[in-house]
Amino acid sequence: MIRVGSEPSGQTDPKRLLSAAVLAAGFVPMAEIRTVTTLRRKRDEISASIRLYEKKLEQARADLAHVTAANSAPLSPFRNR
Repeated sequence: MIRVGSEPSGQTDPKRLLSAAVLAAGFVPMAEIRTVTTLRRKRDEISASIRLYEKKLEQARADLAHVTAANSAPLSPFRNR
C-alpha cells in the first residue's frame, strides 16, 4: 500500500491514497495529457516546416548553381554583332 501522508488520527485519507496509486501506476492528469499532446503536435509542425525549408534550400542552391554556371559560360561569338 502506498502511503502519501497520514491524518492526525493515524488514518490515511483515501483520496490521497488513490491519487498516489494512480500516479504510481503511470496515469497522469488530463491537463498534463493535453499539454503533452499539444507539445507533440507542435513538435511535428516544426519538423514538417524544417523539412519544407530544407527542400526549398536545396532548390535555391540548385538555382544558384545554374545561374552561376550560366554567368561564367563564355559569351557567344555571335553576340554584339
